[in-house]
Amino acid sequence: MIDNIIHYLTFKFNNYNFKQLFIKKIIDNGFYKKKKVYNESITPLSSININKTGDSTFSHKDINENDFIIFLDIDGVLNGGSNLTTFYDDNVFPRLEKDFIQLINLLHSIHTKKIYFILNSTWCDSYISLSDFINYFNEHNFYFNIMDKISNGNNKNDSILEKIEEYNIKNFLIIDDESNLYSSSCLKEKLISPKNGINIDNIENIKNFIIN
Repeated sequence: MIDNIIHYLTFKFNNYNFKQLFIKKIIDNGFYKKKKVYNESITPLSSININKTGDSTFSHKDINENDFIIFLDIDGVLNGGSNLTTFYDDNVFPRLEKDFIQLINLLHSIHTKKIYFILNSTWCDSYISLSDFINYFNEHNFYFNIMDKISNGNNKNDSILEKIEEYNIKNFLIIDDESNLYSSSCLKEKLISPKNGINIDNIENIKNFIIN
């Protein structure tokens, strides 16, 4: 019942800060027992040396021209819909679904480039800090380094262009289920748009894009 109210508030008001205050109030008053975040181990990919530094102090010096950056949306990519939430460390976070995380982790089979992620979501406008996002994704066995998040989830097109300039990014791809949010041709031609969560065909297209 409470979960339904949470989802309704997010959809109705699209205000994560308001929703967070509401959730804190009902927890403090004992009306809701916090759920444990899903944290089941996944089968590790063979012969992979996973480097999850969780470093939130990346600079352009940390990236070379051969590295590949993926701007990653959350709702509709790492879960099957929009405004799906769960609890983590007493806060409301976007739900991450195991199957979709496992698919993203398949990109670790690419050895020709280092791959980093920048979160590209309306959740980036919420109370969740970059370090909290990093810890949350690590809890869900996300294999890659998250180097940053965009500054304005309501204008993804311009926010991504700003990050490309900030880090002098040469190789990149966007994974977002809402292709209509992008007007710049240089972004639209590098866009993968899953529907109801990322799938294996999307992953194969991403692999081909990165390798070629």
